[in-house]
Amino acid sequence: MDDYAEEIVRQTESLRETVRGGDARARVPSCPEWNLGQLVRHVGGTHRWAERCLRAGGAEVWDEQVNKVGSGVTEDLAALDGWLAAGAERLAARCARSARRPGCGHRRRARTQRGSGGAG
Repeated sequence: MDDYAEEIVRQTESLRETVRGGDARARVPSCPEWNLGQLVRHVGGTHRWAERCLRAGGAEVWDEQVNKVGSGVTEDLAALDGWLAAGAERLAARCARSARRPGCGHRRRARTQRGSGGAG
């Protein structure tokens, strides 16, 4: 899971670089009903939700922070920058710790190729 942890931090840094100095009210082309500020809060909320899931060890964790992005909220991307980085770091650290616990970790499902008789 260390590879995943490192990638979470790398991808978050890429997002931070992309939005730095941007207009929080700018529409996100691939999701036009959202603005840039909402996208940043959604990603940061997802980091925190995933970290809580790992910490809870299978207990139910509500995802209100992931989906509570609001449309009328004024965003300050400069203030969200550090918040986004902190959430990614916390999630990465939790992933690394979780990978070292016996019986915990990411299990990949075997891929089957279409047309090879497998259900895929």
